[in-house]
Amino acid sequence: MRIQPYCIGSGRSADAIQKALFVISQTHPHYEILPTLSVPRGQSVPRVQESAVDFKNVLFIANPHALHAPALLEAAAHGFDAAVVEKPAAVNKEQIDELTDLKIPVAVLHGYRESWGIHTLRRMHTEGQFGELIAVEGRYWQSSAASRAIQPNSAKRTWKDDPSLSGHYDTLIDIGVHWLDAACALVGAIPQKGVLSLSHLNSGHSAHRDSHAQIFVRFPGGATGMGSISKTLHGENNRFEITMIGTLKSATWRFLAPDEIEIGEGGRKTILPRVSGDTPSSMPPFHALGWIEGYIGVIEKLLRELEGDSSVDYPRLPKHLEMLRALFEMERL
Repeated sequence: MRIQPYCIGSGRSADAIQKALFVISQTHPHYEILPTLSVPRGQSVPRVQESAVDFKNVLFIANPHALHAPALLEAAAHGFDAAVVEKPAAVNKEQIDELTDLKIPVAVLHGYRESWGIHTLRRMHTEGQFGELIAVEGRYWQSSAASRAIQPNSAKRTWKDDPSLSGHYDTLIDIGVHWLDAACALVGAIPQKGVLSLSHLNSGHSAHRDSHAQIFVRFPGGATGMGSISKTLHGENNRFEITMIGTLKSATWRFLAPDEIEIGEGGRKTILPRVSGDTPSSMPPFHALGWIEGYIGVIEKLLRELEGDSSVDYPRLPKHLEMLRALFEMERL
């Protein structure tokens, strides 16, 4: 199958997409991935021209958050076969409503969900290894807001300082949705209700940029979730971790130690190591791809669907929108 990628964006996410496409072209050579066509910010998504050549046109969206939904709508209207979008696909409930009936398949780049650790925890839960699930807890901590606060003269304005480009959140929808998506994937459900706390301290000159969030949710079946989400944790880099707590055992996966899961049973603790490349990316343990592995997994699964595999499971737009709606409707502390 021939793939013609188009890409909106020029930052780290766009770069990661290009690297992921290259790895896929090497590990899955039956995909003939053509050179990516760039779509500059501010220009309309082009209309796909009909051609006798058998290939699929896929739009990759890695521009500022508030521009994701308009780009998806244009992709569907202009003849694209599919789209891949950075999270979040929408920054408010109005954009969610606009995207609800989109007719093309859309993959959301929730890369953590495609990691070996999350896949293994989900399998353990499906097999009943945790017993009755009590809670999913964890954190996603970074330090960018803390750095801006103690070195204000070095902080440069970016698109995240402009609500027309970023929406009216920062930490919550930039990294918080990653943690909540992983929790939802592990439980297999969207929260029924939730409570949200936001702090805007250390937000600098942009009052809309929340710097610290706490998310408390209840899932169908009674399990709860609790996430600490922050860009103002001094000294942190990219501390993503998630713990499943059950009546029979608990287990924790940490992104900074991606090839092991810490398992507790009673008073005993053991380490489950990653021993194979049994992930969507097919990468072996101790590889150096980091979070790009998740991009590879999401994109490769979408390509499999375009080939006709309707059973493939990846972060799809409809469930992502359900999760965002639940997040935006949470009660505020």
